Amino acid sequence: LPRRTRGSGSCAMADRRDIVRERDVIANGIRLRVREQGAHGASVPSLLLLHGINDRWESWEPVISALAARYHVIAPDLRGHARSDKPDDGYALADYAADAAGLLDALNVGRVCVIGHSLGALIAAYLAAEMPDRVHALVLEDPPLCQHADIDEWARLRVEAQGLNTAEQTAAMLRDLVPDRPDADIEQEAEWLRATAQGPFIAILTGEIDLTSDQSAMLRRIACPTLVLQA
Repeated sequence: LPRRTRGSGSCAMADRRDIVRERDVIANGIRLRVREQGAHGASVPSLLLLHGINDRWESWEPVISALAARYHVIAPDLRGHARSDKPDDGYALADYAADAAGLLDALNVGRVCVIGHSLGALIAAYLAAEMPDRVHALVLEDPPLCQHADIDEWARLRVEAQGLNTAEQTAAMLRDLVPDRPDADIEQEAEWLRATAQGPFIAILTGEIDLTSDQSAMLRRIACPTLVLQA
């Protein structure tokens, strides 16, 4: 085989991360918008990115190209978010995890590494605990693992902000709730919140997604290597 220089390796990495595809995929019976980046093949490990509530795949933009230099990156909009389907129900962790498994099946991907943020971290943990054959390694970024007594009020206020007539009104309400955040962040959050279904927030309010209990029992069922980054 020809010797590979450092320069040629760098070019190969750059070429790999430049392979980008965004499309709709039917998974678990619903349509998910998915961003794929990086080469896809038997020798390239796959990495699934699961965003938080009120987010979308673009929340990974600061890191997705760097990750795509080494991985086939799969970043969906979760059900109820952005350009994916917004069914009236089906927002339990089991539903989200079934979506993730269905997406991997649709993309002909077996076992993956998973990085999840916030709600996405809970989904990732559930996926690893309940479907261990699908997850090779796990990163949980700021998962809501502890009891959150005020989570119902947080979810109720987001539903109220969603229902306001204009994006400007939504942004104004969010600015009152988190006055120390930069205006650009508030405006983006307002836009993304208005593009999110009420389902994920209603699931919190009804206890379908239980954020008031200790999640340690689920963590104990995870057998793969796991990194927890708790803010």
